[in-house]
Amino acid sequence: MMLTGAGLLRERVRFERRVNSLDGYGNTVSSWNQLVGPVAARIKPLRGGEKVMAQRLESVVTVEITVRKSSDTIQVTEADRAIDVRSGDEFNIKAVVNPDERGRYLTFTATRGDVSG
Repeated sequence: MMLTGAGLLRERVRFERRVNSLDGYGNTVSSWNQLVGPVAARIKPLRGGEKVMAQRLESVVTVEITVRKSSDTIQVTEADRAIDVRSGDEFNIKAVVNPDERGRYLTFTATRGDVSG
């Protein structure tokens, strides 16, 4: 991984976690609450594809989101999602890795357009 300096971290993302709560009538309501961010990030498209969802063709884009490792960003897991602050694109996080093995950056493999979570 050749990520050096802040110049490649041009995008801004925030990370959100799903929270379940009661609505006052005994029903469970699910919502997304901000966990971290916004933080500087690099969103690098890896590949695109299509899959059939409910008898329709949906496009799915896989990306790598790289951020600096911090006490906040290490809390992010595969159960969370990332939001591109500028475009509003939502990404479902599939994997979290430490690519340089030195703990300077975290890379999240994520998909946009994959509603199956």
